[in-house]
Amino acid sequence: MAITLDPKNTKAVIFAQKNWLKVLQRAQPNKLSPILIKAIEGKWEEGEDFDLYGWKPSVNIWHKLEVPIYTRGILPNEILIDPDTPEWSAMKAGIEKLYTCCKENRIPYLIGFSGGKGIHVSILFDNIKLDDDVVKDLEKVDIDVYKTVRRALVNALAEKAGVDLEAIRVDWGKINFNCESKGSQVRDFGTTRGAGLYKTLIEDIPDHKPEPFGLPLVFPENVELWNIEGTEFKEIVINALKAEVDRAKKAKEFAVTGVDLTAVELLAFPCIKRLHEAGLTSGRYYAGVSAALLCKKLSLSKETTEQNMQTFYKTVKGLSDAETALYISNGLEIYYSENHFSCRTLKETYPALKLCDFQNCPLE
Repeated sequence: MAITLDPKNTKAVIFAQKNWLKVLQRAQPNKLSPILIKAIEGKWEEGEDFDLYGWKPSVNIWHKLEVPIYTRGILPNEILIDPDTPEWSAMKAGIEKLYTCCKENRIPYLIGFSGGKGIHVSILFDNIKLDDDVVKDLEKVDIDVYKTVRRALVNALAEKAGVDLEAIRVDWGKINFNCESKGSQVRDFGTTRGAGLYKTLIEDIPDHKPEPFGLPLVFPENVELWNIEGTEFKEIVINALKAEVDRAKKAKEFAVTGVDLTAVELLAFPCIKRLHEAGLTSGRYYAGVSAALLCKKLSLSKETTEQNMQTFYKTVKGLSDAETALYISNGLEIYYSENHFSCRTLKETYPALKLCDFQNCPLE
């Protein structure tokens, strides 16, 4: 079921967003945990309501809204496929393979035109029953179970559908986000990117990028969870969890400790140097955050961190001054958070770049 709205009826759109988040709330593993939203795009300025610019529980924000929300948190059990290629035909071909595979295998999904340059595909999976021996192994190590499941399922789906995830530039940050952080955010139905450009539910991908007001504003009214029990995907998930348990045990056994990073420069790390050389056109937020967190690990000051981020974003293609300032602001916010730099997360976010050169890394 779906509901069509007048996109110019702001109150109706906000109300529909509120109801949709209630549906998602019931679909996530912890039904009592409020979904975080960022109400307004951009950096908070003095005199403005901070709650509207930060990541806040949706239930605390609705009464303050005067425009549709900017983003909402991706659910732990949500596979959010966000292709970042600027080539509409390449994106369309890849995503059509994906949802055709879903139809053939009775996998429920939602497709939305993002209101920007592409399409979002959302697949929410149901609870997965694990044998006692798997549960016991998971209790012995500290791993992100949902992240492991998301990665295993998206790769399995892509392989089955014959989709090259790198060719369509899938945003891995929306798959690899960690449960210990705030997670990752995505534009939601009704979110606008300009006059007449709003995220809307679609059934099929048009041949060309829609013009403003070119599509009706449609909201889903419910969501169906993917039950992988009794399918080939159950075994894929179990094998992925077992492999992750083994990796975590080895990582703990061979953990690097006591490394003196005093006076080590940021570009001494091969991964960061290669990010500079890549001239990124996608995944720019996660690269900047990684640079900020590594600066934090090196005990660099906020000022030096900001300088390093400015240097990095000069290598990024197609960013305006305002977008650069916003990315740097977001990175500095993470710098002061409890998050820490992760080699593995960086590698997982940019698998095609082969960032790691461990033999020449200061952490070796």
